[in-house]
Amino acid sequence: MKSKLIRDKIPEIVKAKWEQISISIANQEEFKTKLFEKLIEESKEVLDAKTKSEIIEEIADLYEVIDSILENEKIDKADLLNVQKTKRELRWGFNKKILLKED
Repeated sequence: MKSKLIRDKIPEIVKAKWEQISISIANQEEFKTKLFEKLIEESKEVLDAKTKSEIIEEIADLYEVIDSILENEKIDKADLLNVQKTKRELRWGFNKKILLKED
């Protein structure tokens, strides 16, 4: 049976609408796998977003998944931001819109 990770309150919301839902609780290994699948899913939804409002909504969902990954992997957000800052200082960001041409 195929499954996907959903937000914690989704079962309550669905049941409140008198709809049936079948859920299970992931073990740690499955949860990690499903988090990374969710990361890909949410990234694709950012790509598909058309309006500024949609982009904000989808990036917010993506941030939620990233926060869950950090928490699950016991990664301090400050450590992540320090690595990001270091990379930005060494390589800068993407502001110049430079494209690498590939043959």
